[in-house]
This record gives sequence, structure tokens and C-alpha cells, in this order.
Amino acid sequence: MNDAMFYVSHRAGHEVRVLWAVHCVHHSPKHYDLTTGIRGSLFGVFTAFPFVAWIPLLGIHPLVFLIVDRVFKFYGLAYHTEAIGKLGWLDRWLITPSVHRVHHATNPQYLDRNYGGFFLGFDRLLGTWTPEEDEPVYGLTKDWNGTTVWDCQTHELRDLWRDVRSARSLGDAIRFALKPPGWRPEPEQQSVVATHDVG
Repeated sequence: MNDAMFYVSHRAGHEVRVLWAVHCVHHSPKHYDLTTGIRGSLFGVFTAFPFVAWIPLLGIHPLVFLIVDRVFKFYGLAYHTEAIGKLGWLDRWLITPSVHRVHHATNPQYLDRNYGGFFLGFDRLLGTWTPEEDEPVYGLTKDWNGTTVWDCQTHELRDLWRDVRSARSLGDAIRFALKPPGWRPEPEQQSVVATHDVG
């Protein structure tokens, strides 16, 4: 259950811009180590809540969920390292440091890959698994041009707000928030006046 919710929320964090505006803080370092594992957004609790709030309704005691979640998070912290190389067959079935390095890389072939938190089952089933082959390059594809912690926490939220404010319609404003990062509305159609030769 935890792995399924992690996959869904993590993938949404990359494919829904308002969620990416929060999650991108975790992807902002240009290095990959345990400090990357603990770097997160101040606003992450708000974006995580909808993905886990309903779990107690299934009869799972909140304390049990909390304990499982903490163990899961500790494991997640441990695979943010370059000190451990490839682990053979484990890299094909579990989220390992090699598998998660791919997830943090900005290399074009690695973008939006390897979302899992413990097992690679959902990645393999849904076609988002990619093994580490080329050396990963870390950071964001669009630098955030800031120097403070606050800049890091808010740069994409500010960019999103700018796009929402400049939207041509309410529909476009909503699409800016809910479509993937980089989405832009189609250019308005230019009216074309047909000309005919008069004979």
C-alpha cells in the first residue's frame, strides 16, 4: 500500500506542475548525497496530505501507518548516495542508489524515470523504469537563479504564479497549475484572409 501511494504521489509530483513546484526543491542540488535525501519543501506536508489522508478509512491504524512510513522514509534516505555502486540483480527489482540516481538525473534519457520508493514493480509495469548507464548529471533542467534557502523553496511557485496571472483564460490558468511543468497554451490562431485572383 505504501509503495503504491509513494509511486502515485511521486509521479504526480513530477507531472502536475503545482505539485512539482513543491517537489522540485528535493531535485535542486547539483550533487547527490544524504543531504539531498533530507532536502525537501516547507510546503510538502500540504501536497502529501491528499495522498495519505484516506488511508485510515481503510481500517489501517494511523500509528501503524506512521511507523511504516518512517521506516520507508529512512530507507529512502539511505539510497541518496554515490558511495554505493550498482548492485546487480537488485537494481532490477528494488529502488537502490543506482536506480534512484537515475531518478535525480537531468540527462534526457533519465527524465521522469524510476518513481518507486522500495520496489520497482510499478515502474516496470508502467514503463517508467530505466537502468543507470551513462553518468548522471544532477540538478534541475531549468536553474532557479537564486542564492537563499527561500529562493530554493519558492522559485517554481513564483514562476507558476506568474504564468497563472498571465493566462488568457481561467481554463489556461487551471491548466498551468495541473498540466506538466513546461506546458504552454497553443498560440492563438491567426485569422487568415483568403485572397482570390479576379480574372
